[in-house]
Amino acid sequence: MIMELVGKGDSLKLKFAAALAACALAFGVAVSVSDSAFAYDYSQGNWGDESYASFAYASDVSYTDAREKRNDSSSWDACTGGAEHTVEVAAVGITWNVWFVDSPIYPWKAGRSGYLLNNVKERGFPNAILWFNNHNSYNTTLYGVWSPDSI
Repeated sequence: MIMELVGKGDSLKLKFAAALAACALAFGVAVSVSDSAFAYDYSQGNWGDESYASFAYASDVSYTDAREKRNDSSSWDACTGGAEHTVEVAAVGITWNVWFVDSPIYPWKAGRSGYLLNNVKERGFPNAILWFNNHNSYNTTLYGVWSPDSI
């Protein structure tokens, strides 16, 4: 089909070269469009660690201050003190409403650090918090550093 565009009087070699060039051009355009359409600039992520100290009564919850979530990467938490607890990343809208967005709940304790998967940005929320659940029968203050984006 592409060879017909070259014309009937040209040699087979020229027709083949024109067809090959047209395919290469189409492939190059497709790759260029797909790279720019799906590429995400993670360099602007909110990955700077900030400290937290979050007090939780026995069998109760606590949370960090809300921070801007700039991309769809996982969050980061490094707990440095406090009792065993669970942690998940929750979403906060423009006004202070906490939304649970099907992020995994992780068992956590002092000395543990790692990436926390979450769906904050994917669900269209601008801010994230760490939501702690103290399952113990005593009060505790949880200490650490965290960032809403890991990259």
